[in-house]
Amino acid sequence: MKSKIILLLFLLLPGFLQAQYAVVGNSEDCMNNISVYSVSGTPLPATYIWNVTGGNVVSTGTGTVSIDWSSVGSGSVGVTLYDVSGAVIGTPSLTVTVNPLPQPVLTTDFTNNCVIYKEHEGQVIPTVVNDTCWHVCENGIVHYFANPVNVGSSFNWNVTGAQSFVAISNNEIEVIWGSAGNGTVSVTETDGNGCVNTVEKCIVIIESPQAIITAFPGDVDCRLGGVITVCLEQNALFFGNANLGNSGSPIVSWLWDFGDGTVSTHRDEVHSWQTPGIYQTTLTVTNACGCTGICYVSVEVDPVNGVNIECPTPVCQGDTGKYYTDAVNCSAYNWVVTGGNILSPMPYGSTIQVQWTGGNGNGILCLDNTNGTCGNYCPSETCVEIPIISSTSSIDGPSLVCIGSQTKYNVPAMTGCVYNWQITGSSGTIVSGQGTNEIMVDWTSAGTSTISVNYNNALLNCGGTANLTVETKQPFSINGPTKGCPGVDVVLTANNPVNVLLDWTITDASQNIIYVGSGTGVPDFTITGWSYPSGTYIISALDNSNSYCNYTASITIEIKDPPPSPAMPVGDNPICPGTVHLYSGTTMNAGYYLEWSVTGGTPTIG
Repeated sequence: MKSKIILLLFLLLPGFLQAQYAVVGNSEDCMNNISVYSVSGTPLPATYIWNVTGGNVVSTGTGTVSIDWSSVGSGSVGVTLYDVSGAVIGTPSLTVTVNPLPQPVLTTDFTNNCVIYKEHEGQVIPTVVNDTCWHVCENGIVHYFANPVNVGSSFNWNVTGAQSFVAISNNEIEVIWGSAGNGTVSVTETDGNGCVNTVEKCIVIIESPQAIITAFPGDVDCRLGGVITVCLEQNALFFGNANLGNSGSPIVSWLWDFGDGTVSTHRDEVHSWQTPGIYQTTLTVTNACGCTGICYVSVEVDPVNGVNIECPTPVCQGDTGKYYTDAVNCSAYNWVVTGGNILSPMPYGSTIQVQWTGGNGNGILCLDNTNGTCGNYCPSETCVEIPIISSTSSIDGPSLVCIGSQTKYNVPAMTGCVYNWQITGSSGTIVSGQGTNEIMVDWTSAGTSTISVNYNNALLNCGGTANLTVETKQPFSINGPTKGCPGVDVVLTANNPVNVLLDWTITDASQNIIYVGSGTGVPDFTITGWSYPSGTYIISALDNSNSYCNYTASITIEIKDPPPSPAMPVGDNPICPGTVHLYSGTTMNAGYYLEWSVTGGTPTIG
């Protein structure tokens, strides 16, 4: 009886031992996550042959395996165990549920795909930009959102190139962008299963326009500060202008706020204040890219009324007008004219005669009482604008345009005039604005055209003409990778039908031109072994032959450092032919897996 019991235990022992072995590790994991698995209860020494479904073996160690889960759903980790004699002593396995990664969707409340312009040889020429980045405005405030598809997810944000950013909620931030250059917005989502994924968007920060205020009376530059003094109920003349910045994008809207509840959307405006005090007059300009520039000037309104100038009516260029003031008993009448000549002899009296010679704009007539020569009135300069109907004018707008583009053209607005525009040549069509001082033209084909406008004031029976020659050409562009690594060749191809030679440059995130390559002058361009540090760069091609409508085309490329080299493999050396040996390697960075290659043998796993 005792011998039967011993035999039974001997027969049960292999199955009993096998039952002691188990694969230990995460039974629930995330796609693309690297996890380590081991075997519990393993006798030593032992040989392990791993088999995995739904994932890739990253590395193996003594009794362990690292797996990168590559497929969503059900996966498994199994291992065959051999003792020193080569006998199988166990085949434990573990079923693993692989959850999908969250897929955060990054959106924003502001992007633009406007045409960027650059000045070249006195012309403002469009630039073709080939990138997938979002374009934002210098110093602009933009909101970014992560789409909360997964209930219970949390979001972690990172921004570069900004002055600051704040979280509005779990999935929304507000960014105040910095100066022109490059930046990034990235968001990392962690879902309820602990799975993590990050998305990133490159940002190109374009220079915003700068508003400029010119005012009469006063000689104040709003960019430098200062105060304009005007009299109670006295008209002040404000003229809007703008520095377009490196985007070259034209101004499409003007907004004046005079600080007394009055606003205007005209480029130039006349305004008076009915209550004494200090007011802040603000001009906000917005360009076609949606970027704004703001400038302020302080206006001090004197409690005393100023002198008046009567009869500021429109005139024809070359005509003579007679003007007077109701200010009496002045010790001197200091008349000042812009855009005309005073015909009255000196010393001037309360009435003055002016011949208006100025063209392409209005004249200004002022009576200067800043020295108090008219003692009963506030000490300020009173100015009025005299609309002049010029006999000749000039058309403002680009003279070199791209096929398929729409551009604006205008002449100064002249009081009471009707405008008749024409385009000779087959490449342009007026789509809006006929009868006004500004039109929109659609350019459909290559060629040379002439835009002309006749304007006439029927009441004054005078008018004038203006002409502009416009050349329409096709654009060129460049194509290439938007991401790369240091030391890797970057190959750029020009969409260059005329096959002209191009000059190539590289600009860093601080807008510094850091490279003009040895390949300059060829249509296509290869940067051999990228040698600059990680970051965002703009690579530009310049056409100095003027064969295209754009002088330059560019592409944005993001350079990221490669992962560090893996550790040297560990395993048997020397070996016997025909035998199976185990080798392991380790990555130095999480998120990367190893690719194995073998010469002189055949891998069984890994």
